[in-house]
Amino acid sequence: MSFEISNKKDKTRHNYRYSFNISLPLCKTVYLKLCNLNDYKLSTLQNHYQENGLTERIHRNTGHASRRNSRVFVDFNITSSIKQYLTQYGIINGLPSPMRHRNDSRNFIYLPTGENYMIVYNKYKENFYLEHDDEDEKIISYSTFRRIWQETIPTLKF
Repeated sequence: MSFEISNKKDKTRHNYRYSFNISLPLCKTVYLKLCNLNDYKLSTLQNHYQENGLTERIHRNTGHASRRNSRVFVDFNITSSIKQYLTQYGIINGLPSPMRHRNDSRNFIYLPTGENYMIVYNKYKENFYLEHDDEDEKIISYSTFRRIWQETIPTLKF
């Protein structure tokens, strides 16, 4: 849908004619909208065409190992085990709030201020490895642990 107009006088500058089905000429803006491209992507394609001719573009990340293989699939069992661990941790180490917070009807459980999310996560990892003898078993990341904490038990705070 895009054709180069060769300029014999100036080889460094390339002009293009944009069209739809060869018969309907288009301006560059309409062509970009029609092909769902932005200006940068189009110029990248044109530069690749000028350097390599009409060949397939291969992504630079092709052949590298996917990061998804190292990730843990978070399912209901993992979420419920984290919730159960945090509930028990809050019962053992936390203190309930003496009053309710504004319009919220739930009581907050406050953990000691000397701790933080990372300390609780490291204790969870230690507990996880004690329960699971299999070294190949993967544990969730810190960010996932914290996200599940915020979603399941928002009343457990520092």
